[in-house]
Amino acid sequence: MIMLVLGGCAGMEVKREEGRKKENVGMEVRKEEGEKKEKEKIEIVEVGYWDTPGDAKGVFVSGNYAYVANGSAGLRVIDISDPSSPFEVGYCNTPRCALGVFVSGNYAYVAASVDWNNNGYDEGRLYIIDVSNPSSPSEIGYYDTPGAAMGVYVFGNYAYVADGYSGLVILRIK
Repeated sequence: MIMLVLGGCAGMEVKREEGRKKENVGMEVRKEEGEKKEKEKIEIVEVGYWDTPGDAKGVFVSGNYAYVANGSAGLRVIDISDPSSPFEVGYCNTPRCALGVFVSGNYAYVAASVDWNNNGYDEGRLYIIDVSNPSSPSEIGYYDTPGAAMGVYVFGNYAYVADGYSGLVILRIK
């Protein structure tokens, strides 16, 4: 399930509704204009959802698609062209737990790790998945990281991997 999680912030109201878990959050934003303080109301309202088969750990939106790093269920591709009625169009399994995703061009970069000893994530891997056809994404390669790959950001010819206890790993992409 894709969820927006907000921590406690000053001036935030949280309202829960019966049935499926929903949160409407109102936040006051204060702007100072000289000595006059102005309040602005921001409201966040759920308009749609797609219940993924695993645990949604990370999401990246590109065009009409949301790419979801979905834990043990790999990478899920969700069509969000109608936000009130999203649906899955494709997926690619990753042997490790998909925790973070970044899409650049025709490729999704998926940070994944596994917890063999039940003591926290270790054995990280960065998967490169061809998403040029969103209904049939396919793995084209991977790189084993020294730690526990948790997140990824791609800029230019470099992938920046948050690698748990190994810190930041920078990879050149050719």
